[in-house]
Amino acid sequence: MDIGVKNGSMNVLKNAQTCAIVFAITVHKIVRITKRLTNMGWGDTIQNLPPRRRLENHSLVRSPRELTERIWNNIQPQLIEFLTKEKQLYIEGAEREKLKRHFYTLYEFQDCYTRSRPINTIVPPMPQFFLFEPFRSLILNTPLTLTLTVNNFKSVQAGLYKFCTEWKRNKDEELLRMVLGGNISETDLFNAEKILKHATTAFQCRYCNDEGKPGYISYPRILMHKHSRFPNAFDVDLRFPEHLCSMFDGAFKSQNITINATSNLILYNPEYHNAAIVIISATGLDPNTARVEDMDNIDPIFECVACSGSLKKKKEFMTWRAAFLK
Repeated sequence: MDIGVKNGSMNVLKNAQTCAIVFAITVHKIVRITKRLTNMGWGDTIQNLPPRRRLENHSLVRSPRELTERIWNNIQPQLIEFLTKEKQLYIEGAEREKLKRHFYTLYEFQDCYTRSRPINTIVPPMPQFFLFEPFRSLILNTPLTLTLTVNNFKSVQAGLYKFCTEWKRNKDEELLRMVLGGNISETDLFNAEKILKHATTAFQCRYCNDEGKPGYISYPRILMHKHSRFPNAFDVDLRFPEHLCSMFDGAFKSQNITINATSNLILYNPEYHNAAIVIISATGLDPNTARVEDMDNIDPIFECVACSGSLKKKKEFMTWRAAFLK
């Protein structure tokens, strides 16, 4: 009995000694590899490695073998490749954080600018503000160590009103091409707002329809619709930098779609146009000239005869916009 206990104790002691030796070899190896890589200029990258990807956790570094010149020559290229990738990830992460901070400030500026404009003024969405060249340059060229303020954006906002006006004119033209089938004249462009404000001009959002939320979207409300606020919701021609799309997660995080997947989200619906003629005519207004504003002013309420006459014996009333969906 005493012999067994003695042998067991010796085995435990021997294992502990072996572990201590292995640990000492590994630590010595980690120190030597770190020193060599630091002397090669990789010190900052090693210091910035995240916990789960620390150098001492790398399989080539943790292996319990003495660091010989042969082993070093074999593992050096792989460690350099590993650190090169990690350095790039760190730079991209730092740049992303810098841009996020700058973009949050641009959000603040956009809010201040919107509040300063007359009520009901259509203001471009956040991504379009970034595409305004003075703002774009300010964000991309400001060093990581500096913090932008709203006043920084105010100092370079000359030309913003013209930029916003041109943005709205371009959106009006895109919507007009949907309505008129792509062929528009100078006269059509001149009367764009008048045409788009017709109560028979109805748009829909493909994404909302897919989610089971179809609806009549009139002008200029369509310009402010949450999904038409994406930079390429109307067309695929607008080139938006893909590597910066994640910067707008804060603005679109509630939507389960990505910015670059929103092409042609906004559609013109001819069926709504035909339904509008019937609905507007029922109010006594001329469907050829009635505007959305005219319909809102009289605010007609419609009854669904089919539903009211059903077995439910419950009358169903609706607004004029809801009547489009029946």
